[in-house]
Amino acid sequence: MTSQDNLRSQLSNAVKAILDSLEDSGVVLPGDLRHWKAFRKRETLEAKLIRKVGIVQRAQLGHIMELLGDPPDVGNLSEEFWDSAGAELIAAIQPILIETQIEQAREILDDNPAIGVNWTAVNQNAIDWARKYTFDLVKGINATSRDLLQTSVSSYFEQQMTIGQLEGMLTSTFGPVRAEIISVTEITRAASQGEQVVLDQLHEQGIEMEATWETNDDELVCDICGPLDGINTDEFDSDGQPQWGDLGPPPAHPRCRCWFNIGFAEKK
Repeated sequence: MTSQDNLRSQLSNAVKAILDSLEDSGVVLPGDLRHWKAFRKRETLEAKLIRKVGIVQRAQLGHIMELLGDPPDVGNLSEEFWDSAGAELIAAIQPILIETQIEQAREILDDNPAIGVNWTAVNQNAIDWARKYTFDLVKGINATSRDLLQTSVSSYFEQQMTIGQLEGMLTSTFGPVRAEIISVTEITRAASQGEQVVLDQLHEQGIEMEATWETNDDELVCDICGPLDGINTDEFDSDGQPQWGDLGPPPAHPRCRCWFNIGFAEKK
């Protein structure tokens, strides 16, 4: 982290502390400040997940290098190893996805005090969704890791690399960049799921809603999401998910940080 990033983080934390104090004293924050505070919370969850995934993946790389041998043989990595690696990732990821989903649902309800939902159902949905989704997510992560490992070992022999060079190549697979891509993308997905579970309950009550795509409106917003910022939709697919043309809810791409808000649909 650069000194400028560190200063920005300190200022952000200081402002958040002030807003927390105001809310604790009964002050109702305007929408923009609540959204800013909620996004800072998401950034905290992202950082937490990046750290946890990074720790697991660094340890996995160490174990892989021990098991591969010299010369390396991917056959030395048993199915039990990959099952264990998957279980470690699930343990790191799943609780944070649950927390993210619940936090985002709470944010939606804070923005729309007239909305009433079954909070017990919201919590149970977060648990059920995270269990199933994290299993599928980690299965995909492991499959990609195994493919990249095989490719790297093949390159080791083709290019007559050293074991050190092979380990350096594998750092991109088990290193901080991939941990960051996974974490930012999946925090966004969990946040969308938190919004979706509220939306589903409202649809079940026969309440017509619309959804608005939101970006952080900063220099990191991409060409895909930028044009969608502030765009409302009352179109939903067969699963009740809002649709913006060919796009469903965020994430629209890896590292997407967008979200959607919901509101009562205008009568036509």
